[in-house]
Amino acid sequence: MSNLDPLEDLIYDTLRQGRIFAEAWEEAALDTSGSLRRLWPATITRLKEGDCLEDQDTDVLKCMAEIILEARANIKSKLGEQGRNDRDYLCARKIELDLLMVYFGSFWKRRQMVFDRQKTEELYGRQF
Repeated sequence: MSNLDPLEDLIYDTLRQGRIFAEAWEEAALDTSGSLRRLWPATITRLKEGDCLEDQDTDVLKCMAEIILEARANIKSKLGEQGRNDRDYLCARKIELDLLMVYFGSFWKRRQMVFDRQKTEELYGRQF
């Protein structure tokens, strides 16, 4: 007997986490200049609609994670330089970005678990 979650449960969790991440990404309104600006809206739309396993989104999602990390680093560097009012805003923004990264990490982990599980079932089927 296996202690692995059924694949449908993993996909369901991934779908839900993808939607949570997509909504938080939109609320964060990060500066996404360059080519990502035109790519992420389609990825976010797919995530909100439950299409959380599209291969075409992998590179965009990785870029989105980099943007979150850069924004967090930028806030951290500014925290020591600002006055009280700015510091309060920056602290709140840092918390928002930290939470966004948690949402991304949770989604990404589950997404990878689905891919790993699918591959496991494929390899298992070849063996037996």
